[in-house]
Amino acid sequence: MLAAVTFAFAATCVAAIEFKSAGATLRLSEKNGAVESLVAPDGAERAVPAAEAFSLQLLDGKGEPTLLKSTGFSFSRDSGRLTWRHSNGLHVEMDVSAEGGEFRFRPSVEGIPAGMLLEWFDGPQVCIASDRTMYWPYWDGVEMNDYKRHAYRPAGYRERFNGGGDSLYPGFCQMQFLAAYKDGMGVYFSAVDPRHTPKGVVWELVDDKTVRLSLQTFCGDLTDGAWRPAFRYSLRAYRGGWMEACEIYRDWVRTLPEFARQPARPKWMYDSPVNLIYPVRGEGKDNLPRNMKPNRYFPYVNAMSAVEKYGKLLDSKIMALLMHWEGTAPWAPPYVWPPYGGEEELAKFRDALHARGDLLGVYCSGTAWTPSGRNTPRSCWRGG
Repeated sequence: MLAAVTFAFAATCVAAIEFKSAGATLRLSEKNGAVESLVAPDGAERAVPAAEAFSLQLLDGKGEPTLLKSTGFSFSRDSGRLTWRHSNGLHVEMDVSAEGGEFRFRPSVEGIPAGMLLEWFDGPQVCIASDRTMYWPYWDGVEMNDYKRHAYRPAGYRERFNGGGDSLYPGFCQMQFLAAYKDGMGVYFSAVDPRHTPKGVVWELVDDKTVRLSLQTFCGDLTDGAWRPAFRYSLRAYRGGWMEACEIYRDWVRTLPEFARQPARPKWMYDSPVNLIYPVRGEGKDNLPRNMKPNRYFPYVNAMSAVEKYGKLLDSKIMALLMHWEGTAPWAPPYVWPPYGGEEELAKFRDALHARGDLLGVYCSGTAWTPSGRNTPRSCWRGG
């Protein structure tokens, strides 16, 4: 059952807006609806007061942005629904509920001025103390505690995708949640979005003591000039660190029809081969494909002595992952294929690897890439 909203009244105004569930308490500001506090069942505070309940950005017909924040709206509430109204006719609503220790936020934006589009919405805004460690789902996942290394700015979709693609979900960020923890006391903030709407999964260092967690959502799915997402945002306290937060997310993912049954994996993945990554063209000073001469690992079978050496030293199967040299490191953009020297030379190498029970890895372009002039596809690979 959904938990009731508690309103504590002073003489002329609301003193607090509270939601309670499974021993946890969420408090929102009576001034602008921002998240002020999240107290776990153990009595420990998990959040610090946020200045804003949300921010959003509109675009005019020329693509010029207008950034609006909740403090620029008049705020009210009615039967648990929070409402913000702007002088330009725009109004934002947020349904907040609680169940099983989870606090749920479902926003909507209506009254978008004629000739304008809603580019993104960033709310609810959740803040944590800067002495906590944050889990950021960038690639395999990163634990952050040096928040000064990141300069936040509310970028638009093109900027996120081109210049700031490392924060984009789906893409470089593999999951649509952030978590923060200290001494086993964690806070989990996620988008429960089975449609996987693009989001900037980022954070903002507000001051030396405060960090804001952000799930900046891009609003392409507008209906009748309004944004009414079918998903919700979730906020909860939990015990543990990054692994326990990932378990919360994984348990939700496995409820989705496309993930309910775990995908079949090839047997070689369970063998966990060691990747042997090396260039077959270039020697470290090459920048352009036409300058890359074959090195001592071409023909490809020349690398078999190294494969045998490391296979024996590591007591492991080997997956040879072929590269060429580009600038400062081995790299394999799409123009490496078809194989240098022809398919027959590569087939000889493949057969020699397979005869030992080893594998040939092929580097491909992945899903997280940028369409800018840099043309830098990101990696995925398969073995065979």
